[in-house]
Amino acid sequence: MNKRRLPPLNAVRAFESAARNLSFAKAADELHVTQSAISQQVKLLETWLGNHLFVRLNNGLALTDKGRHYLPQLKQALDIINDATESLHDQWRGVTLTLSVLPNFAMHWLLPRLAEFSAAHSWIDLRITAAALPLDQLYETCDLAIRPYERDALHRFDWICSAQMMPVMTQAFARAHGISAPRHLVRAPRLHISHSPEDWQRWLAPLGIQDTAADKGTVFDSHAVALEATCLGLGAMMGQVPFVNKMIESGRLVAPFPTAVDANRSWYLVSPRGDLSPKAAAFRDWILRTVQAEAPDGAS
Repeated sequence: MNKRRLPPLNAVRAFESAARNLSFAKAADELHVTQSAISQQVKLLETWLGNHLFVRLNNGLALTDKGRHYLPQLKQALDIINDATESLHDQWRGVTLTLSVLPNFAMHWLLPRLAEFSAAHSWIDLRITAAALPLDQLYETCDLAIRPYERDALHRFDWICSAQMMPVMTQAFARAHGISAPRHLVRAPRLHISHSPEDWQRWLAPLGIQDTAADKGTVFDSHAVALEATCLGLGAMMGQVPFVNKMIESGRLVAPFPTAVDANRSWYLVSPRGDLSPKAAAFRDWILRTVQAEAPDGAS
């Protein structure tokens, strides 16, 4: 085992700067510390080495013989550390991670949390595309995807969240249409999603309410657009939890009947099986930690 006897790095940096400038004051300015801190760090290094490195003069500093011998070797070592660090930064600078994610999930789950990822992984530039590519074509242009798919054997699927649904609307809409009981929803303007036309019936039926106007109302092929239309007061819709949570918390929408039913939709981070690239692995690790941190007590 190679056990190195290395002096404190801060003390080394203080000495190198002070020796190069032959001034504690200039070293303090260069390292953004006080002159007293430079003096203390140099004294610490001298004690660690058991040798004086400076001669203190009335009009400045001079290096001892040992200090003059130590300085160029120390400067070379610091240059090597600096070059290695810059090389690592250059290696990762400008790395782009392309993520395929549908607009509804991007807008209402991913984006509110994305600043945390960017702050912790500044070396990764994210490119988010809303193109709903088939999984067999995904990795030609993307690194990862977030999809509401069931699992298969060809890809790695990491669970993010499962959706539930309940009616949401603006407070003004609820007042204007006299919605004070679930049965009032049948006669109110409602918004529908083309790929899940049974949503309203699945919520109303357990309450014993017959949907006599199931074919009435505006139909959207985008959940995100329907949600925006709901916020504009155009109708009530079956909002998916957790995507409507922040809108309800902010008061932009209300859920007057908070009983939720399973939306039969779970969202997964989809990635190729096998080893991931460092950028993809970093994103996967972050999103799994986020899911775990937000899980209710006792959930896994």
